[in-house]
Amino acid sequence: MLYAVATVLAVGLQMPVGRLVAAVAPARRGQVAAGLLLAVACAALAAAAHSRGPLTIGLLTIGLLAAAVAVLTLGELFAVAAAWTLSYAAAPADRRAEYLSAFSLGRSVARYLIGPVAVTGLLAAAGAGVWLILGGVFALAACLAPVASAGQQ
Repeated sequence: MLYAVATVLAVGLQMPVGRLVAAVAPARRGQVAAGLLLAVACAALAAAAHSRGPLTIGLLTIGLLAAAVAVLTLGELFAVAAAWTLSYAAAPADRRAEYLSAFSLGRSVARYLIGPVAVTGLLAAAGAGVWLILGGVFALAACLAPVASAGQQ
């Protein structure tokens, strides 16, 4: 059910969010918003992990999970749209294809290799508290995003 919620939100909000971050200055703000939204989603996931008993899932847990998925989806939409806007703006016009290819490769490696291995490994080793650590990483990234994109116009 939560996959359906995420899918409906992604389909319905992808274009509006993309329009909000279609220029460099709004994309910088979009990166900050994405980091903060992802940090909130991680906090909701941590709360959901601690809101249930060992064999039960209550309404509070379901509500926290649904909120986490909704906020996570919105954060991801902002992050992806803003990242593509900024990557295009940072690439010199005469080498844009090379820059965007490298950007896309980096995203693929992070999405399919580093992210799943790191999150799964951390969850196995540290338990649900890792969501708070990951949320802190996203909050820090939100603070650093304007600095990282400062050279773009």
